Amino acid sequence: MIYQISYRSLPKDGLVSSQYKNNLYIMSEYKSDFEYYENTNINQIQIDEHHLVPWCYFSPEGVNYLIPRIIFSIQNNIFDISINIQDFINNLIYEESLKDSLRYLSHSELITLKDFFEWLLFYSDRLEDIFGDNTLINNIEYMENLINIKI
Repeated sequence: MIYQISYRSLPKDGLVSSQYKNNLYIMSEYKSDFEYYENTNINQIQIDEHHLVPWCYFSPEGVNYLIPRIIFSIQNNIFDISINIQDFINNLIYEESLKDSLRYLSHSELITLKDFFEWLLFYSDRLEDIFGDNTLINNIEYMENLINIKI
């Protein structure tokens, strides 16, 4: 089952946190990847090994913008989950920029994300093995807490 989170507008400050955009070393390493994410139509973005950017480099608004593509990527590449998608799910509630991105989700979007993690846990044996029960259960519980706060 595909869960759809509505698409967002590109954040006015871009997807990448300004502290990383202003770092010459990081820009020399990731400039083309940053440009890919910021200049590619949201419907065309592929979150795969070709544009590996650490999630901490994205602003919370940038991660929020990409969440629908992350879910789409998992659902359409169920047998070939990319490393950065695995990193996203494994670090969602631990890495600050990822965790902060969740505050931009509406109540219904939080429910959609919680349902999505439940789908990964209960209906997809292959993905459950990749992510592990504890990671998915922790993500589900965190989503439930956020849902209860937004009520």
